[in-house]
Amino acid sequence: RRFRGRLYQQNIYQILYTMSTYLRSAALNDSNIDFKPKTRECVYYKESRRHKTRAAIIVSVGRQSSTPYTLQVRRNGTVAEEKKVSRELLKRVDPEAEEYRALEEDFKVLADVLARKKKKKTKDEAEDSSAQAESVVPYLPLHEALKSEKVAKKKPQMLRIATLNVCHLGGVHVPPDRDRDGVTTRGPKKLSWEKVLNLAATVKGSLADAVVLQEVDTGAQAAVSCVAREIGPDWRVVLTGATSNNPTSHGAKECYALIYNESRVKEVLGGAGAAAEGSLRVQSFMYDRMNTGDSAFRSDAGWGNGNRADFTFDGASGARLPGFFRIHHSGSERSLVLGTIHAAFSNAEVRALQFKAIKSLLPETLDSGRVIFALLGDFNSDATNTRNMASSVSFADTAQGSALAEDLKERSFVNVSSPNNATSIGGMHYDEVFVPSAVHGRRHAHVFPTRPRFEALAAYAKNGSGDRGEGAGEQLDPKVVFTPVEMRSRNSSKTDELTTFNSEVYTDHFLVFVDLEFKGDAEGSFSKMTVAELRAELKKRNQKVSGKKAELIARLTAEGGGD
Repeated sequence: RRFRGRLYQQNIYQILYTMSTYLRSAALNDSNIDFKPKTRECVYYKESRRHKTRAAIIVSVGRQSSTPYTLQVRRNGTVAEEKKVSRELLKRVDPEAEEYRALEEDFKVLADVLARKKKKKTKDEAEDSSAQAESVVPYLPLHEALKSEKVAKKKPQMLRIATLNVCHLGGVHVPPDRDRDGVTTRGPKKLSWEKVLNLAATVKGSLADAVVLQEVDTGAQAAVSCVAREIGPDWRVVLTGATSNNPTSHGAKECYALIYNESRVKEVLGGAGAAAEGSLRVQSFMYDRMNTGDSAFRSDAGWGNGNRADFTFDGASGARLPGFFRIHHSGSERSLVLGTIHAAFSNAEVRALQFKAIKSLLPETLDSGRVIFALLGDFNSDATNTRNMASSVSFADTAQGSALAEDLKERSFVNVSSPNNATSIGGMHYDEVFVPSAVHGRRHAHVFPTRPRFEALAAYAKNGSGDRGEGAGEQLDPKVVFTPVEMRSRNSSKTDELTTFNSEVYTDHFLVFVDLEFKGDAEGSFSKMTVAELRAELKKRNQKVSGKKAELIARLTAEGGGD
């Protein structure tokens, strides 16, 4: 009842106010009741009955219901501005009336003043717009700039494997012209198509055959598939499960992904001869100290049946589990096994425990003639919270780094990712590649694009895209240059700028790759082939096909085509 009473009173007050406004308007001018002046309209303005009527022009109409108008008024030879003027103080102008002719000169002065103000405002806006246009950093699509980058070619018998942290690759917005297969957008977030194009251009430009990805959202199947399709029609995708069983951990929302060139992998795994006609079987596993994967995987990985290190570390923060991918060729019985891990970043204690347990992920015995094995990923090696590590010292020079090198040596593995190469946008070395000593030879891992080239591409943005860095150019921030202008408006600080670039434009890591091949006796492998098969292999390599079997084998071996 009290509520209805107050509501009734409010309605009565509103009715009375409306009636009084109506009557006051009628008292001033009967024709003024429905008068609603607009911006730049000439009106009569009379503050009260004691004041005389003056010439005025409406400057703006606000949202206030009772006093919405701002006027310019001609008073005593000067132009003044009146704010918060109610409608009942205004009256419609009749150009034919005597009253208007008496104030006609004042109306002309007001119109002239308003026109000059508008002209000045337009000029100022144009100058501001011009200055802003000059100060805006030009936008250069990274995926276009990367097309001009050159990378070392690989031999036909080699597989180029790579690692790339994609910085929270999640759901993706697919433009209508790209939605070829009716891909739906799924995942905890939607990203721009810019990131898809840039990641695809990086993989494509590196000439990689298989790439393991870290920081992939568990619902990002559609997003990773979009990246694969942009690389090429032969590219396929497989994801692992979540990297942590702890629901409060970041790893519970992350997984690993493998994108690979099916035809290239099949070609290298199949080798030459009739065995090449087999098919590929692709599997993904999350690490389990007791029973990772199936028996075939454990046989290829050379693990045996013993218990291994516990990578959960009792549910510690940042303790993501390692993941594994196995691609097996049914004809040749050869396999590619890739292990990957995303080590803790902010928790130095957990990261130290992960480094100590790396040996559990490596083969005890490995048949390098039948299996290519590599462990690669984002190890956050040079994170500055590593104990006894100064900013001028790399992880490789610390006690932890030396201990890890000894563990690798014990398992006949070597780290081919040089600590001197920056693998992150910020210039730090985070990503590592561990491969068997027997198969890496003198090769080492490469970064694509290298950080100097990444900065050089941005530095010459004002000289046009595609510039490979020759000649003088202005140094510009790559994170700004490669970010579309419409995305920059959301950045109010350097932190926002970095977040937008890492999450929506590209990532905070560079791709790291290495070329590997099966170890074996090339002559012995070719000796199992028939003369017809040897000649077919030579023909594929544009080599001379005449001669006896021994000559054909010698020609293939000298050509470097051994598997």
